[in-house]
Amino acid sequence: MTYGWALLVIVIVIAVLIVMNPLKPAAQCLFDQPGFACNQPSVPVITASTGMLNGKLTNGQQATIKIYNVTCTDSRTAPASPTFVAEANAVKITSEAQAELNTMFGGVKCLKGTALVGAEDFNGKLYVFYKFADDASTYPMRSVSANLVTKGQ
Repeated sequence: MTYGWALLVIVIVIAVLIVMNPLKPAAQCLFDQPGFACNQPSVPVITASTGMLNGKLTNGQQATIKIYNVTCTDSRTAPASPTFVAEANAVKITSEAQAELNTMFGGVKCLKGTALVGAEDFNGKLYVFYKFADDASTYPMRSVSANLVTKGQ
C-alpha cells in the first residue's frame, strides 16, 4: 500500500467521524431532585432565537402536582420573577403520570441568547414551578430545575 492510499483512508475515516459525530451529547433532561423526569426532549426551531420544547414531563412524586409555569432557557440562573398562570389554568399531573410539554400553556419555548439555528445543540435549564394539589393557596410556589441538552430540529 502506498502513502497515497493510506492518506485516502485517513481522510475517509475523518469524514465519516465528522458526519456521525460520536462525541456529541445525547438528548437528556436530568432534574436536580428525585421525583421528576422528562422523556424524549427535543427543540424544533420556530424562530431565530426560540424553539418549542417537545417531550414529556413525568410526575414521580407520591401526590398530584399542579404546574403553574415551565421555563426553558440557556441561562444558568432561574427567572427572577416568572409569570404564573391562574389556579384554574394550572396543569394537573397525577402521581406517576405524564404531561406533554408542547401542550402546556400553549407550548414551552426554549429561549436562547443567540440565534437557535437549524439542528444546533441546545444546552440550558428547564425550570418547573409547581405546588402539590393539597397545598393551601397561601403556600409558596415550589420549583425544580433540570439540565437540558438536546439537538434542535
